[in-house]
Amino acid sequence: MAGLWNCLSRESIGVGGLVLILASRAIAQPAVKIQPETAIKAVGENLSPASPAGALPALDLKQSTINVTFNHAKLPITGIFKKISGEVLFDSAKPAAGHAEIDVDTGSFLLHDTKLTREVRGADWLDVAEFPDARFVSSAIVTAGDGKYSVAGKLTLHGKTLNVVVPVSYTQVGHTQVFDGVLPISRQQFGVGPKSLLVADKVVIKLHLQTMPLP
Repeated sequence: MAGLWNCLSRESIGVGGLVLILASRAIAQPAVKIQPETAIKAVGENLSPASPAGALPALDLKQSTINVTFNHAKLPITGIFKKISGEVLFDSAKPAAGHAEIDVDTGSFLLHDTKLTREVRGADWLDVAEFPDARFVSSAIVTAGDGKYSVAGKLTLHGKTLNVVVPVSYTQVGHTQVFDGVLPISRQQFGVGPKSLLVADKVVIKLHLQTMPLP
């Protein structure tokens, strides 16, 4: 364990990574028309390009990220999850009818150093052998005004399920939809890692999603 935090204290990491999953059934915006009942589906990094009219838009993985940041000795440490799957239905005109389901392969968590990554995935922290998956399922989406939404749901991590609310902002450029969200969580509430004077309890999950436009 000392090896982990000796490594962490030497440098701050900034790693970009992947994915939440959202979509649009009928987006009503000036001068832009989106076909109704469309959805985004993603499976890890194996996504097909945008298909002909009537098909589902793909997630643009080159532009989409999921970052996870925590502090050690007041230094920010950032890693990513490389394998994610799920789908979301979203209509900005009817946000309450929206729904999101996100699945994460916890064994895909990656830091800048191979040894450090292996230790964080180990039994003292994420324990990916015992808890190979994390999951978010929405229960309500509420408009917060000015292109912002509150997405309530259940987050399951490390075998524990808690209610969370994710603030999400939405923008659209042409036929491309972009969603951004930040979710602070307590690792202790989910039983991830021991109490520590060096490692902050707060973990911030930062989500950025951009879709591939339909042709």
